[in-house]
Amino acid sequence: MDNNFFTGTIPMDFYKLEHLQVLSLHTNMLNGVVPSTLCNITSLYRLGLHINNLEGTLPSCFSKIQSLKTFAINGNKLSGIIPPAFFGNSLSLMELDLSNNLFIGPLPAEIGRLENIIYFNVSYNNFSGQIPATLGDCSKLELLNMQNNFFTGKIPLKLASLNAIEVLDLSQNKLTGEIPKDLERLQNLNYLNLTYNNLEGEVPKNGVFGNSSQVILDGNFRLCGGIPELRLPSCPIHKKTKKNRTLLIIISSTMSSLFAMILISSMFLYFYRRSRHQKNESSSIPSGKDNFLRISYHELQRTTNGFSQENIIGTGNFGVVYKGQLDQQGGKLVAIKVLDLTKTGVSKSFKAECNALKNIRHRNLVSLLTYCSSTDSKGNDFKALIYEFMENGSLDMWLHPKTLNESRLRNLNVLSRLNIAIDVASALQYLHHHCGFVIVHCDLKSSNILLDSDLTAHVGDFGLAKLLPKISIASSGNGISSSIAVKGTIGYAAPGKHIYTQIA
Repeated sequence: MDNNFFTGTIPMDFYKLEHLQVLSLHTNMLNGVVPSTLCNITSLYRLGLHINNLEGTLPSCFSKIQSLKTFAINGNKLSGIIPPAFFGNSLSLMELDLSNNLFIGPLPAEIGRLENIIYFNVSYNNFSGQIPATLGDCSKLELLNMQNNFFTGKIPLKLASLNAIEVLDLSQNKLTGEIPKDLERLQNLNYLNLTYNNLEGEVPKNGVFGNSSQVILDGNFRLCGGIPELRLPSCPIHKKTKKNRTLLIIISSTMSSLFAMILISSMFLYFYRRSRHQKNESSSIPSGKDNFLRISYHELQRTTNGFSQENIIGTGNFGVVYKGQLDQQGGKLVAIKVLDLTKTGVSKSFKAECNALKNIRHRNLVSLLTYCSSTDSKGNDFKALIYEFMENGSLDMWLHPKTLNESRLRNLNVLSRLNIAIDVASALQYLHHHCGFVIVHCDLKSSNILLDSDLTAHVGDFGLAKLLPKISIASSGNGISSSIAVKGTIGYAAPGKHIYTQIA
């Protein structure tokens, strides 16, 4: 009965067809829930309910049908968790497709009971948690697709036991850690997609990793090594021996005083050179009439995959920041700040940030590439700011890591912290003394300080910025008044009254 225009719900009475072996209702317009009475058709070996409008949860009773070999329910609106009982007695199941639904929660460890499974697809859902290591027990598995979910943690080492696997897609999740080297032993694996996760470390070179047309690793910015065709950076060489560590401790303890003196001297010399350089730099500031890239709402929607959650790299008081790639600049990675126009003051923040950034250029300020002021697909106002992408996130992420693993990866030594402080001070000096207007940031905090690939600091988020004319505060007697206001983030704003001089 597939590929028709049937509407309504699936009849509850199908269970009376007790000798039915194949029930194919896919590619119709059926709605409602999946009736649990179907579980009573114990002779079924193929059940196709995919590409309909079915809702609700997935009944766990299908494990009662021990003859069921193919079950496809993809392309619906099913939600909720997958109950562990669903995999209870489904030992004969060979093909299971749950993709393109709204399932949430972790995948049960009981999935390892599917000892005959060949095809397993859970892509494009909202699954979370770690990938069950028990998947490695599914020794006959040939295709495993877990793309576009929210799986976290490391890739299970036990997946290297899937000797029959040909296609493995774990892309667009939140996986961390290194790629298991044992995956290169999978001789039948001819397609491996690990794009857009948070993987790191050295990429293996043998097996599927030896053919750049069979492995895709884009969007994992901390990977290194691998074959030259993958065009990844070389891995750093670490030679850590006990002798070297002991020597380092001795040198560090005896030279700390000298090092501190060198740092202080370097800081004064650095400030002196930077101040002289910036006096020359200020004379070459481009005008506000520069031509920005023209970019539409639909281009931003496409490059962020429909403003999907997996592309979110930050949230703030006035909106959400997404990662994307601009086709107009050769696929350059950018940060797209989409403003929430339902909040009070957001439009004012948009104008303030545009006015603050359109005329300024400095190596320690986040560059505004362009902006978008348009309407979305529903006809609502839409405003977004597009910045250069900062590979190492915010200073706040480095100073306050959320996990032990992040704490180990994000460790700033004394020299790095000093350089960041100098970068921020240099940016503020430029804003206060070398612009056409004096720009007061008003919300300087660690989450508004972004770090590029070299850990160079860039001050960003000028939503509260105040533009003041270049006049002396002492001359505020004619046509000048003082407004008293508290701006910024609690905990970062200076105590007491904040006085900003502005034109009356």
